Amino acid sequence: MRRNINRPFLLLAIVLLGCFNLFLNNWYVSLWDQDEAAYAGFAHQMRETGNWLVPEFTWSEPHRKTPFHFWAIAAAYSVFGENEFAVRFPSALAVLGTCLILFVMGRRLFGADVALTAALILLCSFFVPNLGKVSVTDALLMFFETLAALSLLNYLHQPHWKWNVWLWLAVSMGLLVKGPPILILVGGMWFFLLLFYPKRKLLIGTHPWFFLPLAAVPLLLWGRLAWLQDGGTYIRWMVDWYILRRATGHVFGQTGPPGYYLLTFLLAFLPWLAFLPSALADVLNFRRNRHDAFYPFIVSWLLAGWILYELLPSKLPAYAIGAYPAIALAIARQTLTIQPENIRRSRWISFGNYAFLVISLLLSLGLIGAGIYLLDRPGIIAACLLGVFWGGVSIFIFSKLIRNEYNAAFPAIMLGAQGFLLIAWLLVVPSFEEPRSATKRVASFIDENLKPATIVVFAKNFNLPSLPYYVIRAGNTYTQQEDYTALQSQYFSSTPTAIVMDEERYQAFAAHLQGQQLQPGNVKIINGWVTDRGKQIKYVVLANQAAQTGKQD
Repeated sequence: MRRNINRPFLLLAIVLLGCFNLFLNNWYVSLWDQDEAAYAGFAHQMRETGNWLVPEFTWSEPHRKTPFHFWAIAAAYSVFGENEFAVRFPSALAVLGTCLILFVMGRRLFGADVALTAALILLCSFFVPNLGKVSVTDALLMFFETLAALSLLNYLHQPHWKWNVWLWLAVSMGLLVKGPPILILVGGMWFFLLLFYPKRKLLIGTHPWFFLPLAAVPLLLWGRLAWLQDGGTYIRWMVDWYILRRATGHVFGQTGPPGYYLLTFLLAFLPWLAFLPSALADVLNFRRNRHDAFYPFIVSWLLAGWILYELLPSKLPAYAIGAYPAIALAIARQTLTIQPENIRRSRWISFGNYAFLVISLLLSLGLIGAGIYLLDRPGIIAACLLGVFWGGVSIFIFSKLIRNEYNAAFPAIMLGAQGFLLIAWLLVVPSFEEPRSATKRVASFIDENLKPATIVVFAKNFNLPSLPYYVIRAGNTYTQQEDYTALQSQYFSSTPTAIVMDEERYQAFAAHLQGQQLQPGNVKIINGWVTDRGKQIKYVVLANQAAQTGKQD
């Protein structure tokens, strides 16, 4: 298969298509609740208030983290304006950067063919590219974790001061992105290699007793300034919420059994699933491979980036994001070294082939079924197209795999994965935009049909950060008031006011008026869908007489 990755036209096509898919429709698709909308709100609030230390935004308390990601979004706002594309730009850039450094820094360790193949595998997987489509902290964390891991391994391979600089710079930035995870990865790798790597004495040259405190200085400086600003409230909350609770239990039901992340990898690397079982079996046969530096390097990476997280009770798919580049390297090594005589004897290869086909076909059927159940006619057509496309591609790839025609299977996998992402983000996701963008449409209605100075009052804690974000982005101010008597006073006041509530609260408010009538023509109902909760919702916008301009539809 080595000759496939050296075909310039194929390489160019995959890279260009991968980049195109990473940015495709990032400006059109409205923000996803919860995390993405919260992060957009944090960045907006930082720019508006000048408070760059303590992130604050309505209904977003659980999403507060160390500030690097919010700063990155705010910087993107300065370049592209305040819009969805800017919110997602740092994440998309981080995914591309991860693939780039995996190739550039990985080729010194594992050879150009393995490093390039691993970068393509990561770009043509199902999970990692989507981190660039949704603005979460995990894409930036993955970038800095990959930079740190490859810097540490490069130092062991060829000790040089520059690798130390990159290692501890990556640790410093990773701490600002999400705190402890990068310490878990680098510390876990360091201790494993100290025990099992023959040239363990080289680890002394990384000087963690000196450079780790130095790398923590930016985090500690930010923490000290944030502490001084609010008396330590935010820092104490972070330690409790993100360290103590996650290590000893789980929050929001974010848990799973041992093997949770292994199942996640099966879906995340579905296009490469045929090679994944044999790749992991090969890498984890440490006794047989202990004399090849590739294996202790990758095993240390997998242990710290994956296995340790299987032991923690709190689980989400992205928690083990640090292990994804290591898995890509393991798969790349397997695809490039596999021999026909081994194919016939390997149960892992045969298992991978059939697992790929079965899970791919189930995914295809699931996409079609979900489209029929959730979407309208254009969405159903798009979902069916995606399901049929991936079903057909997976059958073609399987037919090549079982005939050991890997030279044909490899480009089909890459093109098939990019085709899947293209159809998903060009057709399927936009087809669901109308019901999913209800909070954006609420804000647009207020902005386009009511007076500019209209105050927005949330009559319920919707717990959807996208709603206040889109309201303030349109230029309106907002408050929250759940008391019906106070709402009644605001509704009949001379101040331009729009009250946003759901259908249930609207009926209760109408009953509370006790003879006072809602003013004619001021009720707007907007139907939507809360994606993360899987339920429909009706937003009711009540505009008082002072807010009306006569443009309401």
